[in-house]
Amino acid sequence: MSSSWRMHVSWLVLTLGGLWGVSVARASHLDSASVLTTGLLYGYILWSLYWGGPAFLAWWRGTFLNLGPLVVFGGCGFQMGLAICVLVLVGIPFCTLGGGIYHFSRHWKAARYHN
Repeated sequence: MSSSWRMHVSWLVLTLGGLWGVSVARASHLDSASVLTTGLLYGYILWSLYWGGPAFLAWWRGTFLNLGPLVVFGGCGFQMGLAICVLVLVGIPFCTLGGGIYHFSRHWKAARYHN
């Protein structure tokens, strides 16, 4: 997928996340300021996962594959639990606390200079 298409899809992800947040807030009967805040928060979280998620997964896959026989999926429930904890407890904060913005800016620059 080219950078420009990925940019367009990211705005769609942002919009759908915002709409999802608004629907969750309305179902909870929140006031209008909270509905807007929840919509923006959900939109940002999904958007940042869209941009930062693939980069984190590439790092995670490379790191755990380099460990060799220490981590084998399906071999041990503890290993599977550890891998899932790393994905959730490290991956989501990486994406939402700057990783998504960083990777978006890289693709934005690439799309701008290649067009």
